[in-house]
Amino acid sequence: MLKNDFNLSKKNILFFSPDITWNQYCGNSIWAMGFLRMLKKKYESNITAVECYRFNNKNLNNIFKDDNPDIKFINIFSKNNYDRFSTGVDMIKANIMINYLLFRPNNFDYIIIRGMNFMYYLLQILFQKFQSNIRNIILSKIIYIVIDRPQEDYFIKYIHNTFHMTLIKYYKDKAANKEIPQYIIPPLLSDLTLYSKNFKIESSKYDFCVVGTLSQRSYIKEILSSFANSEYTIIIGGKIMQSWRKECAILRNQYVNNKNIHFNLKNDGLTEEESTEIILNSRFGIRLDMPVECLSSKVLNYICYNRIPIVQKIETHKLLLTNEYPFFLDIEPTKSTKCLELILIKVSFLILYLKLSVQT
Repeated sequence: MLKNDFNLSKKNILFFSPDITWNQYCGNSIWAMGFLRMLKKKYESNITAVECYRFNNKNLNNIFKDDNPDIKFINIFSKNNYDRFSTGVDMIKANIMINYLLFRPNNFDYIIIRGMNFMYYLLQILFQKFQSNIRNIILSKIIYIVIDRPQEDYFIKYIHNTFHMTLIKYYKDKAANKEIPQYIIPPLLSDLTLYSKNFKIESSKYDFCVVGTLSQRSYIKEILSSFANSEYTIIIGGKIMQSWRKECAILRNQYVNNKNIHFNLKNDGLTEEESTEIILNSRFGIRLDMPVECLSSKVLNYICYNRIPIVQKIETHKLLLTNEYPFFLDIEPTKSTKCLELILIKVSFLILYLKLSVQT
C-alpha cells in the first residue's frame, strides 16, 4: 500500500535517474529541470543530482547543470565504470549505481528515483541481500517517480512513496486510494514567464513543425508522407538519435526536391532558443509517439506558445483538449498518415482564416 508519508521542507534530497541526460533539449531533462527548480523554490530543499547518463558527443554549451547554480551536481563517471551504447550514450553500470545509492542513505533525508528498470533492479537487491529492518529504512527514504508503464505493476506495491508523472495514472490512483495523499509533477516549463505572455500567430514561415529529440519512435516517415504532395510547409527540427541517423539521411534525400519540407537537424540537438524560434515560426505543432499515456513537454511548449497541437487521441490528451478536439491523430502511430491527410483538409479553412485575420 502506498503511504506517501514524507515532508520535503528544507530537507537534503538526492535526485537519481539513469534516464536523464541533463541537457536543454531532451524532454526528460526539461522535465527534470522544472521539477528540481520547483522543489528548490517550494520546499527550500538542498538538492544533489547525480550524473550517470550522457551523450558521448554532448555539446557542453547545453549542459543543464551550468544553468542551475543552486543544485549540486555529482559526476560519477570514471574509467571503466560505464557502458557505451550504439545509440550514442554512456551509462554508469547498474552495479555501480546501486552501490552508490546504498552507501548514501544516511547522507540524505530522501532519495528521489526516476527510472523504471533501475527501480526494479534496486528492489531485487534490497530483498535479496538486506534484512527487513534495514530494507524498510532504505525504502522509507526512497520516493519513486511513477511513469505509468505496465512493468511498474510488478514492483509498485513494495514502494512507500511516490510522485506521478502522468495525469491519468494520478487520477486513477487518487480514485482508488482516496485516503492516501497523492503527488503529481507533470511536465513543467522552466521559464515561468511564458504562462503570462500572449504569443500571437502572425505571419508564419511554416505551417507545421515537429520539434524534439527524434528517433524511429517519432514516426517522421509517416508524417512526411502526408506532406509529399501538399501545399503546406513543414519543418522537422531537433536532435537526431544515433540509431535513427541512417533512416534520417534516407528521408532527407527522398524529400530533397520538396520545397515545402524543411529540416533543421543536428547530432548534438538544437538550443532552447533555436527550438523556440521554430515553434514561433509555425502555426501547428505535431507530436507523434508510441501510444503511452504521457503529457509531453513539447506539447506544453506548443500550447504555451499558442500553437495548435496535433496529437494522438490518448486519454491524457482528451483530458487536456476535450474528447471533441478536431486535430487528433489516431492512437496507433502507423495510421497517422490517413489522419493527417484528413486534418490537412480541416486546417485549410483555419489557415485561411488566420491569414485573413492578420491582413485585417
